[in-house]
Amino acid sequence: MKRNRMRTAVLAVLLLGLSTAVSAREDHSCSLASMAGDWEYVFTGTVIMPTGAAVPAAVVGKSTFDDAGNFSGTQTSSLGGTVNGPETSRGTITSNGDCTGTITVGIYDQSGNLIRKATFASVSNGREGHAIMTSLMVGNTAVAPVVILTMTKLLPDRGNDE
Repeated sequence: MKRNRMRTAVLAVLLLGLSTAVSAREDHSCSLASMAGDWEYVFTGTVIMPTGAAVPAAVVGKSTFDDAGNFSGTQTSSLGGTVNGPETSRGTITSNGDCTGTITVGIYDQSGNLIRKATFASVSNGREGHAIMTSLMVGNTAVAPVVILTMTKLLPDRGNDE
């Protein structure tokens, strides 16, 4: 009898813990606070120049996001096989409760001159994210991007994964 009560008590504690963990995951909402931290990112794709030429593009970089929606970082880019870097990135993000948002970023050369400005539509759960570039200005010229961005948080809070 005592053994059955003990098993029942242990089972109840385990089930309670499991339901609490599931509730915590289900209640997780996205916010600027969940985005705060260091992120690495890669984007690849093609840029359609005003002449109609399709030029391959790629970037690898790292940024730090704060909980107010600002970020800055460094990156190296390749456009048509010409490697540029290091470049500085600065911008803002928005984050909606449904984990969608926008990223607006300016890319600056080593002298601090703005060389490109881009906007992305994004989805992120605070640990990883994906985005598609929705606009790109190179200097004063609008170009058509076909670019996908993948982001991963460095050393994310693993408490929700365990």
